[in-house]
Amino acid sequence: MSASPTARARRRGAFTLLEVVLAVALVVLLSGVVYLIYDHALGVRATLHRQATTALAQRRILEMMTADLTSALPFSTLQMGLEGQTDSLQFARTMLPSRAVFAAEPFGGGLGAPGGSGEGQDRPVVEPQADVELVGYRLRLEEDEEGQMQVVGLERTTQRTVLATTAEEGQEIQAVLLSEAVKFLRVQYWDGQAWVESWSGRSLPAAVRIDLGLEPLGEEESPEEYPHETMWRVIALPTGGTPQPAARPAGTGAEAGR
Repeated sequence: MSASPTARARRRGAFTLLEVVLAVALVVLLSGVVYLIYDHALGVRATLHRQATTALAQRRILEMMTADLTSALPFSTLQMGLEGQTDSLQFARTMLPSRAVFAAEPFGGGLGAPGGSGEGQDRPVVEPQADVELVGYRLRLEEDEEGQMQVVGLERTTQRTVLATTAEEGQEIQAVLLSEAVKFLRVQYWDGQAWVESWSGRSLPAAVRIDLGLEPLGEEESPEEYPHETMWRVIALPTGGTPQPAARPAGTGAEAGR
């Protein structure tokens, strides 16, 4: 007895085991492809974010160095010009004291000054701060587990001072690690005719070129052979390029008017 048309239609409408396996395999394959694309997109996004963050850090460092160098003091102020090598530099610059040293109220109004109300006599006395600062930039080096010196990053050293060109007793030199990503620093100095690798004298250079890199310099490589890409900037010094005469000895001010 032959099967009814309804039974044959039901058998044709059902999935076979092979069809189910092929469908599951296709779903797994498509899911794997989608995951690979998603993972690749995440990797690209992370790489771009890391590159953008590093580039922003380099740019901020160059902006900071530009602000410091454009406010560098000439030699005659502290008998100190700019002392620089190819991987470090130090100089004196002018700066504003912190806000704590400025009066919060007009003079004569509650600060305990003569003629004032005297209401500010109980306020803590803020020590005066110098408006001159010794600034330096250099690569920070530390020993690894094998005793080898490794570049940790670029650091900035500062010390507020009045007349000294070296660390005063009781005056702490602050060192701040600006970025662990920067592993290479090259500084060049324009003497008016060519770029030189070091600077020391009674004048500031007319300009300074700063190169920042993300890979450390090889042991057998010179700075000009650095094979990796760098972010660089040429900074013109307003007080640079002209030799500064030595400061006059004390007590000779009367001769200046002759």
